[in-house]
Amino acid sequence: MNHPTPPRRPVFRALATTFALVALVPRSFSQATPTPPTAEPEDVVTLREFQVSAARAASAYLATESTAGTRTGAKLTETPYSVQVLTNEFMNDFQLFEMADQLRYVAGAFSGAEDTGANNGRTLRGFSPPVLRDGFSRANPPNRATVDRVEIIRGPVSTLYGQSSPGGLINYVSKRAKRTPRYSLTATLGDSYGFQRFAADATGPLVKDKLFYYAVYAHDYTDSDLQYFSNQKDLYAAGVTYVLSPRTSLTASWERQVIESNQGDTIPILQVAAPTRSVGIYWDLATYNIMGPHNVLDRDFESGNLLVEHRFAPTLIARLNLQTYDKDFTENQYRYGSGNALLAGGTMTAEAFRQNQDESAHLAQADLLWTGQTGRVKHALLLAADANLYALRNMTFVAPPVRTSPTINRRPTYVINPFAPVWPKIPDADISQVFQDTDREITTTGALASHRMFLLDGRCVTMAGLRYDRVKNRKLSALAATAVVGANNQIPVVTVTDGSGSSEDALSYTLGANYKLRGDSLVWFANHSTGFEPTVSIDTGTQAVVPNETSTGLETGLKGSLFNDELSWTASVFTLKKNDVALSNPAFSTAALPGTPQFILGGQEESKGGEVDARWNVNPSLYVQAGGSFVDANVTDPVDARDRLAKAPRYGGYLATRYVIRTGPWKGLRFGASTSYTSDYLFNRGTATRFRQINPAVVLHNAFVGYTWRAPGKLTHHVALNAQNLFDKFYLQDSFRLARGRELRVTYTVAY
Repeated sequence: MNHPTPPRRPVFRALATTFALVALVPRSFSQATPTPPTAEPEDVVTLREFQVSAARAASAYLATESTAGTRTGAKLTETPYSVQVLTNEFMNDFQLFEMADQLRYVAGAFSGAEDTGANNGRTLRGFSPPVLRDGFSRANPPNRATVDRVEIIRGPVSTLYGQSSPGGLINYVSKRAKRTPRYSLTATLGDSYGFQRFAADATGPLVKDKLFYYAVYAHDYTDSDLQYFSNQKDLYAAGVTYVLSPRTSLTASWERQVIESNQGDTIPILQVAAPTRSVGIYWDLATYNIMGPHNVLDRDFESGNLLVEHRFAPTLIARLNLQTYDKDFTENQYRYGSGNALLAGGTMTAEAFRQNQDESAHLAQADLLWTGQTGRVKHALLLAADANLYALRNMTFVAPPVRTSPTINRRPTYVINPFAPVWPKIPDADISQVFQDTDREITTTGALASHRMFLLDGRCVTMAGLRYDRVKNRKLSALAATAVVGANNQIPVVTVTDGSGSSEDALSYTLGANYKLRGDSLVWFANHSTGFEPTVSIDTGTQAVVPNETSTGLETGLKGSLFNDELSWTASVFTLKKNDVALSNPAFSTAALPGTPQFILGGQEESKGGEVDARWNVNPSLYVQAGGSFVDANVTDPVDARDRLAKAPRYGGYLATRYVIRTGPWKGLRFGASTSYTSDYLFNRGTATRFRQINPAVVLHNAFVGYTWRAPGKLTHHVALNAQNLFDKFYLQDSFRLARGRELRVTYTVAY
């Protein structure tokens, strides 16, 4: 099993393009004062209590306020949580287009896999976090063209939006219309993987002081070292904000994302017989795509949003946020047996498979905030309610079975030789038997009361929150082709259900405090929070409702903001515990005796560790950002399942810096570099048939150089060269797929 040599990737095309663009810049322009194209005009804001202030141009990488942790805008030094913010400018300069790229710069986070179109594999403090969009759990996937900032809050904080994770949550905050007209066009091309990105956006007033708009289009394309793999995204978005009065505004927005891809799957596993077991990775097939050229995956996301904001009085404000969401998903692929194993004969056995999935959701958030004062104590009381009606219809199809003996039917399979593959194209009409069909509805409702007090002339800030949630699951129909009927296990069997489903209640709370030991420069903080993750499912063997998974967390640390908010830092330690984890029962199967439980209840997972991160504008030219973490995450119960949590590296860290020349003949030139480290992590615990796999540590380096100038008139130009994975590191993603190697990208932006 030899490790393949990474292929050489051409770099001259990208370099030549960059030098050509720079050579076209007239010398007279180099003396003009550069205006970074990423400097954002002021948002149209009605209720500043629910917003955060825009970063200044000189501090565009650094955020000192966040809505995470309180559901309202608050200074980071006045929230009792560990919160980290990635700004729009930071993500643009380092070209962090994917969530996997962004999370490499978050302490305590594991980035997961790139280009998956899903949130699988990401972890915070060892646990998979929910990913929200403006506080909504059902929303279009985040896209850099419409995202203003990413807010990461750590810990089990279900009091904010309901369902959470012990590790925390990730909230993407969308861009809003601006008061100042602004138009920009951006093109990015890569020398490897066919990388392309084009974006156009416009914003500004339609009617002076009354009606404002924004419109965005973005196109992304990439492939990889994996055969046949490609991923293309097209985004369309628009919105308007109507200011009815200084106290009332109405914002309506629409977004659609179309993602088309030919996906790839894991590197084959080397399998041996007598007994059959997996023993390692077949490295000679590291670029082999086991799904072949006919794996077509189409996703179509569409959402609409209506936001009403109103100020009843100087101390009483309210907002209502409504959203609809729809997703259509289709996929054709070849599907393999357990572990995608390469058999002893050097072949793989596959069958044709098709999936159709339709999702829809109607969501609402209502917030009422009162601020006031009793004596010398200031108060902020938030009352909130949320509702989420989610519907899913998922159908999978396979080729109909054929009779292989007088008593047994089997679905047709195809033997593939990876070293000389022949991929038959199976018509959709031949993939016609329903293999699984699930139709369900999930209704979630919740209510929150949160009270913050500012004591001792603001030196001490306390927070207490209580939330109640109810989650109801209705399984309207279910069909499975895996049920055993005598010797024939290929005929679909309908599972009878009365549609009543199951429901679970959850009560979560949070307690926290900040104490300013030395003003904002040195603040002690602590919090104790609980969370829940609804399973709302029924054990197939016992027909009992599987209880919610619950969690508790305790965190304390120090944070601060120095030098007129030019340096922001946080250091914390934490302990987390997840209870009532449902583990698969190895004794359960479709042939098990009636009453055999499908799940073993009462599992427990724990995570302990510490994190530190700092962001510093050393001077108007130099910016430095760094962070690191230690996370010890394990399964602790039952005893025979004790092990490390999968995809939870114990150590992680990052360092990023940028330098801008602001005077002299090279004014407008900027440089940046970054390094991220991820220690080894458990990928697969291993079973009787699969080997235990620990993926090794990875160090990645990125860098960029850019130049900004203003031409006569109002046009601002920006050109940049980015190097991703600068030293061409060869490594596996958590999806077990080969990651991208070195890539040079050239970007040109013109803004008005």
